[in-house]
Amino acid sequence: MAIHSPKWLVLAALVVATPETPGVYELWDDDELMYVGATRGERPSLRRELVERLLEHESRATHFSWEISYHPLARERELLAELSTLGEAREARPQEMQRDSGDQGERRAGEPGARPAKRLADGAAQRERAAEA
Repeated sequence: MAIHSPKWLVLAALVVATPETPGVYELWDDDELMYVGATRGERPSLRRELVERLLEHESRATHFSWEISYHPLARERELLAELSTLGEAREARPQEMQRDSGDQGERRAGEPGARPAKRLADGAAQRERAAEA
């Protein structure tokens, strides 16, 4: 089940108003989902994660959403699995797969035929392996 939270505009005041609790978050470029993440560490904090990702580093994200979860890594896996299912459904529509995005075969996440969930899932798997090491 997707995050049931509004998509907030990336403004410093809104980012720092995010709660200091564990959870999951999504970063958006308008209507294109760019990233799904989860809080990590001994003292996980949505605020800390979002401040770091959105304010301390350059990000092309225009919006963000978040959800409190006391099992953020499990919730992140659920969200990525849901996105993977949606990506597979998109691929089943051949008329949409034939549309060309104009960028040399690579489609942007959110476009018909794109595989954003696979790229996001691969990134989550890499983060989990790094956390275990």
